[in-house]
Amino acid sequence: MELVEFSLGGAVRPSFRYDLLRRVRRCADARDVRFMGFALAARAALLLEGDPEAVVCTVQAVKAGTSRARGSGPLGSTRTYAVYDPLGALVALHRHPDGPLASPWTSHRDLMGFREADFFDRSVWAGRIDPRRVHVDAGGGPLPRGFPPPLERRVWPASAADVALCLRVSAAVLGVVPESRRALRLFSHLGRHAGYRQVDLADAVLLSTRRIRQLQREDEPLLAVAARSLRDRRLRRVP
Repeated sequence: MELVEFSLGGAVRPSFRYDLLRRVRRCADARDVRFMGFALAARAALLLEGDPEAVVCTVQAVKAGTSRARGSGPLGSTRTYAVYDPLGALVALHRHPDGPLASPWTSHRDLMGFREADFFDRSVWAGRIDPRRVHVDAGGGPLPRGFPPPLERRVWPASAADVALCLRVSAAVLGVVPESRRALRLFSHLGRHAGYRQVDLADAVLLSTRRIRQLQREDEPLLAVAARSLRDRRLRRVP
């Protein structure tokens, strides 16, 4: 994960900022990079996760598109920092003198469920952080009942990660055909990672949900490799 900063070149209109955030999301999705958080002030601060080269290409595309939208020359230099404490980095982005919910120009309202915009998907943090912890550590006060809503994992990327693809990717990682029983354990773990129900996984391979649960309780050392393959357009080219 990396924190990327660059100047926005002075005050900008709200519409420009919203367009910038949508541009970040589009450029990140196109390069299999996850858009994990943001803060916009005089500088844009973006939290991005993915292959380092893909992150660089994402930022270059964002800056080029932003310059064209402004009708100005290139933006200033980019500063990039490796992030070893994702929770701490997100908290730092969300801090505000009047509390983290006071600014519409960070990802805090998105994370806490007070905004559902097309430029940010809060589910990228599912299983990794507690939104309440972020809120408290960023100096937030009491929250209304029901907030934040549950942080549930969604299938990502939604356009490609269907159950059949999970099975094919699992088999390819092991070097077997999708019909091979050797792929079932990895498939069970990868399907759960992608957000599918046990019944969906069981129906796809004609097993009982009980058997899927058994497989998911076993250790699977190749899950991280399979999950990375599922997110990478190149590695999703499988038999």
